[in-house]
Amino acid sequence: MTKIWNIYGEQPRPEENPEVILNEYAKLVELDTDKKFIGIVTETIREETGSVTYALYIIVPELKDYMYRLIEVNLQNLIKPYPLEISLFAKDPINHRTFTCDNVEEFRKKLLELIQSPVTSGILMHLKTMIDIKKSYED
Repeated sequence: MTKIWNIYGEQPRPEENPEVILNEYAKLVELDTDKKFIGIVTETIREETGSVTYALYIIVPELKDYMYRLIEVNLQNLIKPYPLEISLFAKDPINHRTFTCDNVEEFRKKLLELIQSPVTSGILMHLKTMIDIKKSYED
């Protein structure tokens, strides 16, 4: 009998897979912030369209695991993920921006640009300030 279940198919290579790339950056959050924040990636599939959304959340353990959705990546096709859309979220809707990336190089470049943006720095500074305020009340 021949095999009918095929676990090998056309999939993006790990170094091109948007979920893998986003998880790489999520792992760096804890290291880069002296363990004040943790990064996690979630996945949402919209059954009606078949699109997939990955979201990078910043978790603040010292604030009862407060979660902030920072970046969202939308794929229309899981097998051929590019082009995809990437968005940076901020409290003020004027700072919400969405960009299209046509390939893995553009995605990596834009992701790094959004992570290092003044908006992201402002969000992280605000979260750190909230930690400091909480600590001052506990002392």
